[in-house]
Amino acid sequence: MRKNQVDRDSFKVIPLTNEEANNRMTLKQHLKKSLGDAVTRKVPKFEKGKFVFDSSAKITDVCEDIRQYGIDHYLSINKIPMDMIDDPQGASGNQVRDQLKYDSNIRSIIRSLARRIDRGMSFPDAQKTPVFLEETGNGRYQIVDGNHRFYALLVLDIDILPKAVLFPKDWFVKQGLTKDVFQVDCNPVAEQQGMKLKKVRETILNNWNTKWINASKERAIAWVKESNLTTATDESIESMVNAIEKLLKKRAKQAEVAKAANAATSTKPNFFEWNGGKNEQDLKAPFHTHTFIKNNCDALIKDANYLSFDCSDGPMRDKIMGGFVRTLKTQGGSIKDFVLNKIKKRKKNVLFLSVKAPNSGDMEGLKKNRTNGLAGVLVFEESGFPFDEIYFLPQAAGVENLKTPILAWSKKNGTVKTFEKSKAKGNK
Repeated sequence: MRKNQVDRDSFKVIPLTNEEANNRMTLKQHLKKSLGDAVTRKVPKFEKGKFVFDSSAKITDVCEDIRQYGIDHYLSINKIPMDMIDDPQGASGNQVRDQLKYDSNIRSIIRSLARRIDRGMSFPDAQKTPVFLEETGNGRYQIVDGNHRFYALLVLDIDILPKAVLFPKDWFVKQGLTKDVFQVDCNPVAEQQGMKLKKVRETILNNWNTKWINASKERAIAWVKESNLTTATDESIESMVNAIEKLLKKRAKQAEVAKAANAATSTKPNFFEWNGGKNEQDLKAPFHTHTFIKNNCDALIKDANYLSFDCSDGPMRDKIMGGFVRTLKTQGGSIKDFVLNKIKKRKKNVLFLSVKAPNSGDMEGLKKNRTNGLAGVLVFEESGFPFDEIYFLPQAAGVENLKTPILAWSKKNGTVKTFEKSKAKGNK
């Protein structure tokens, strides 16, 4: 916050009660934001009226910059017909709450407006905080911030919006910004109705690499804490942001692998690993096991059960297979789907395997890992081994067809020659 921000229009009137402060934040937070640290930050230089994003400023301060910039440049008094504003109930892109409106908020605003009007204030003066709008390009307007103020004015049967800030169409986009961070920051956040952590998480996740957060977890954490956006504990907030950082690093790695795979050739293959995660991000990842099987193995899994896992980790492989066989002996029936915890009797059972790609990045290393992994699985053949066919998922871009699994073993014909262990000395 800058020294002169305390004197800005948006801070001239400090609410007298928590009820009045509820339209922005609790009284304590409002006072702190208005007066507490207004000491150091310099005013951004706006060239020819253009908004300047202060990358050194806190997110809350940038949001206040936007609010004040709107008031300074796009303030509209008694000019916007209420019926030209899209009802938030049906509009898209302007809702940051899980719940569209809180009746208590609307009643509070109505009472405040009515008291001020009864005291002789004009409508624009009575509506101390403008409704922030954005042009939609068709002669209508969409609410950026101020749903509750809009509904309160409707109840009071006001035809013309007394006070509005009217951003031109796509103003946020042209600044290289999304609206949601600004909207979340503007959201009414009294302690008793702080935003759900899920919504805050979604906002941070979607804006991690934008100018708002700039891939800084410290910046994201500070924003959530200082804005009083949620009633979650500091520990929960920090844990959430750390998880987001971890997820996005994983996403970046997946994108990197996918890019390398697309550029691979037979002389310069790219070796990659599969993942079988269940979260939304894993499901969308380029090399997701079950997505691959679903999209490319219809004929193989028709009327069949299937199981897939990484077989190169010997202890984990043995644990999976041992538990699998024991479960079948105990419960009977056909292959057990561990994920769904159901047993289904079907015509055949198919196993899809993958391995850790060799660090050396060569086909011989991959072949060795596959051969050893398969041998470890086949140890259980005499213990109640239920599979009819075993396939390896492709893992060498530029060499293998990335849409076709590779047959390694079948109950009818045994091990495919390519996957037989070598008879050479040392491998007996």
